[in-house]
This record gives sequence, C-alpha cells and structure tokens, in this order.
Amino acid sequence: MAWVFTNATNRRGYEKRKQKFLAGEGPDPDKSPIGPHKSFGQNAVIFGLMFAVLGAVLGMMAPA
Repeated sequence: MAWVFTNATNRRGYEKRKQKFLAGEGPDPDKSPIGPHKSFGQNAVIFGLMFAVLGAVLGMMAPA
C-alpha cells in the first residue's frame, strides 16, 4: 500500500489538492498522515499499524 503513493496518479491528485488549498478551498494536503508528500517508510509504518490494529480487532472478535 505504501508503494501506491509513489506513482504518478497519486502525485497528480496531491498536486490538484494542493492547488485547491492554495486557492482557499479545502484542507491542507500536507497535514495528512499519509500520501505522496511523505516518504515510503513513513507510509509503510502507518499502513502497517493500521493493518495490525485491524487484524487484532478482527482476531479478538472471532469465536474461540
């Protein structure tokens, strides 16, 4: 998942959101915890934590 943020499509979307923010519309995309403005390592850690939490919650909900 972290690799996905390195492709050109996501970078173009980020640039569009950045331009909208600079025009006074919408939130600042640089404040997002994930995205193409973050390094691959930071995105990988965030996605890893999300999957770990989701896996733990689903694992605790499973019948014994």
